[in-house]
Amino acid sequence: MKDLSNTNDISVTGQTNIDAQYQGNIDITVTGGDSIDTYTYLWASNTYIPDEQKTNEDLTSLGAGTYWVTVTDVHNCLATDSFTIEIPLIIPTLITPNDDKHNDTWNITNIDSYKNVHIEVFNRWGNVLFTFDGSGLEYKDTDNQWNGTYKGKKLPMGSYVYILSLNKDQETYNGVVTIKY
Repeated sequence: MKDLSNTNDISVTGQTNIDAQYQGNIDITVTGGDSIDTYTYLWASNTYIPDEQKTNEDLTSLGAGTYWVTVTDVHNCLATDSFTIEIPLIIPTLITPNDDKHNDTWNITNIDSYKNVHIEVFNRWGNVLFTFDGSGLEYKDTDNQWNGTYKGKKLPMGSYVYILSLNKDQETYNGVVTIKY
């Protein structure tokens, strides 16, 4: 019988990275504990994790968010750690809504990685011309993106101010997007 009084504490370390498709990945290393059989893993997050990955050692194809892992050894000793994935947004500064199927909407790259998105677009007098509230995945649908119109009519060429808020607790972005025909 093994002397459990000498069992090492479990330690979890890891690293996050973003791949070329702007998907997050978490690669962890576990040491200590009693890994005679194997460790078990249980992941949780403030965003989506596919069910088939919730008990994997490492996670792939992730969106932005915080991820927590609980690692347990054969004797039910456990350790937890958390990892944050930040997916960079690429916010265009120009749209050309001329119905040529290229750049007709304000398509924000990687917005689908965020669970909660709030967008407002204003004219130079501060009037709200466009509002969106929902998930980044919903905004990724071109039918939900700003298309340079207000109440169904094309807006004139010019610059418009936007405010973009992500996941209520994260960063707020603001800037100018220009319409050019």
